[in-house]
Amino acid sequence: MNMKIYKWPLVALIAIAVSTTGCKDDEEEVEEVKVTTVAEDKVDIDTDVDAIAVTVEDMKSVEMVQVMEDFAMDDSEDAEYFRDTLFASLENVLDVESFEDASPSFDFASNKGKYTWNATSESWNESNSSSLIFEFPSDHNQNSNNVVLTISNYTDALVDIDGESIHMPVTVDITLVIDGVKQVEFNLNDLNLVSNNYALDFGLFVNPYVFTADVSQSTTAVSTSFTFSDNGNNNFALNFDAVGDFDIEGGDLEVESFVGDVSHEDMKVTADVDVVGIDALNDNGSAAEYNALFSIDIYHKNIDIADVLLEDDGTDVVPMIVYIDGTKEELEPKLEEIEDKLEAAFADFD
Repeated sequence: MNMKIYKWPLVALIAIAVSTTGCKDDEEEVEEVKVTTVAEDKVDIDTDVDAIAVTVEDMKSVEMVQVMEDFAMDDSEDAEYFRDTLFASLENVLDVESFEDASPSFDFASNKGKYTWNATSESWNESNSSSLIFEFPSDHNQNSNNVVLTISNYTDALVDIDGESIHMPVTVDITLVIDGVKQVEFNLNDLNLVSNNYALDFGLFVNPYVFTADVSQSTTAVSTSFTFSDNGNNNFALNFDAVGDFDIEGGDLEVESFVGDVSHEDMKVTADVDVVGIDALNDNGSAAEYNALFSIDIYHKNIDIADVLLEDDGTDVVPMIVYIDGTKEELEPKLEEIEDKLEAAFADFD
């Protein structure tokens, strides 16, 4: 058998989760529970994957993306002069070396203040503030300081990375307001890069999208949690907990088992996989033996509507989506179809 069977549970979890991210039911309607057919689900999955492409296009058109393009991508002579002057003049008011040199701790207390761009003198005017605030134009055609960048609650810690001791942020809050509207907010709640005790906890708002991440790792376990929402809609969550040998410093990375779930609105996919047991079969197990070592369930409104199971085809074991009415379809062609659509959706994201 040449198929790496242990990969299928995780691949299926991700693929099915992606395929459901376009589904959203009207919560005010009382829906009738019905048996799902393969034909109906194929249409639903196609619709859902197409919805991802729409979401990508919407994200490309948010105001923050347009502002970044206007500020950074304009290669005209006036735009380049504006950017060069803006950043070069910071050296006159800030301890720029503490930004550029990661070895010493950034002296946030000494650098904090309010820095307002003066277009006439092409310099920054400084005033007192408990935070680090920059007010400046969004591009060289803007006549007012319509951008306010605020940095606060900064702390850092000395860590060792590849034998070099450097200071890394542990906490920081950053907000970006454009024309009086908050476009970006980043909250770093925890960043721990201590050897084999890693942790990352942050929240990111890019109007109107909200992302959160909470990741931790020890030598024996990894835990992750991600969420995404769009103005309270398209609520998406991913949780993943693995047990194994995660001595990253020692070069070891071996997953023994994992449980996880991914959800979007009323849809949810769960997985529970015995990786050690699957590896022990050495790609020579029967479908029944593999099925006993993992489970992947697909839920809608907490009702189990389908499972992913393996079936023997005489020469190999084949992953199948088995629906609640007993109908089936092969998983691999569906994965390839989803992959093609996603590649097309992200192709123009530059």
